[in-house]
Formats: sequence, C-alpha cells, structure tokens
Amino acid sequence: MAGRAIGVVVCDGLMQEMTSAEFLLHVRDAYPDSVRIMLSGYTDPQVVDEAMRNCDLFKFLTKPWDDQDMVDALREAFRLHEATLARRR
Repeated sequence: MAGRAIGVVVCDGLMQEMTSAEFLLHVRDAYPDSVRIMLSGYTDPQVVDEAMRNCDLFKFLTKPWDDQDMVDALREAFRLHEATLARRR
C-alpha cells in the first residue's frame, strides 16, 4: 500500500501477521481519509461494536456476504471517500 493513494480498504476479520483491528488501525493512521470495511464470519455483537468504534469502520459485513450488499457497500464507500476529498479541496 505504501506510495499509493488508498480510498477504500476491505479486509478479512482473520489475518495472519496481525489482527484485522491492528491492520485497520495502521490503515487509519496512514490513510486517515480511507474508508474501511471488515468482513468476518465471527459476529459477536460486542466484537462488532468494538471494531466499529476502535477502527472507525464504515461497514462490517458478515460472511458469507450477499453480493449485492457488497456492491452497494463498495459504491457507498467510494462515494464517501470522494466526498471527503472534495470537502478537503
């Protein structure tokens, strides 16, 4: 990701090198205007709420996801990112 403009990031709830929350916190710090989406099959309400608050998630999608829900979330995320950039200009 280094050296690139990042608008939207989608990550899985399970990662090997670090937790998804740690990854998304790094993304938030490096790319504060990025829109972050997490996918997970683990849907404990407390875990979801914590991820939403701590990582500034835009969306949390459960696995398996509905394709139309994913498309809609990505469109909305890119619109939000573009609006954020336009406000900064």
